[in-house]
Amino acid sequence: MHLVSYRGDEAPTGRAVVVRAARSGDSGERASFEREGAVLAKVSDIAGPGVLDGCLERAGFPGPVMCLQHVEGVTRELASASSPDIERLGALVGWLHALPVDDLDRWFPGPGAGREYVSWRIDLDARKLAAVRDPLPAAVQQRLRVTWERVHERSAPESDDAARSLLHGDVATNNVVWSAPGPVLIDWEYARLGDPADEVAYVFGQNDLPASLRAAFLRGYAGSRPAEAVAAVQQRAAWWEPVNLLGSVLWWIERWSDPGAPKAASHYLAEALARLERLERPVSR
Repeated sequence: MHLVSYRGDEAPTGRAVVVRAARSGDSGERASFEREGAVLAKVSDIAGPGVLDGCLERAGFPGPVMCLQHVEGVTRELASASSPDIERLGALVGWLHALPVDDLDRWFPGPGAGREYVSWRIDLDARKLAAVRDPLPAAVQQRLRVTWERVHERSAPESDDAARSLLHGDVATNNVVWSAPGPVLIDWEYARLGDPADEVAYVFGQNDLPASLRAAFLRGYAGSRPAEAVAAVQQRAAWWEPVNLLGSVLWWIERWSDPGAPKAASHYLAEALARLERLERPVSR
């Protein structure tokens, strides 16, 4: 991702734009860029930045390239944001989840909704368990395995197939830009179709939101939805939250075990342990 200045007839003195360039031109990168472009075209100028240009091949680049509107604004820790701001974020995420998604089916052929989606998410995290091995300290390995069992011994909630929604996939501090007139989500590469309660749980757990900000988010999220529909999402989110947090712990453990990771291994282990400690408290109860 590169922030550059563009000059043209409509902006002779320069205009800030973001250029997103793939690391390669293989089929996976091309498919990912096409998928992200389709999502951004659907949400641009409301939930995400506008797409100014994009192509699968461009001289001087190893793979696909996309030029995006630069969103002016700031980022800040969501857990320390004001209640009105978090309410606005809830309204934005609610708008996103209410969008019709039939036109995106070709980009997201699976998984489906309900238990199929839950099984896909659990399988995704289960593959990360391969990183829980020596030389990871034995005590940490044991804690992770015990926590895995406690998290997944709970019965998954029922979810109507109609609940399949477009999810941003990473609504976290660095991906929420606070600008006028409201928040904008950036970095859509993890977008997917799934249970909206999964994303609500991610916002709550990953950002460690206190009860007051969770209530503010849900006020915005509710919009014109029936109260029973919001209550159902909130109930499923309570199941999803530890699942999400455990998946995040395992993601950081994967980075810890990757010799090509850009930072010292101790950084990734510290991030994993901080989340594990936060996860163990509610799980142990």
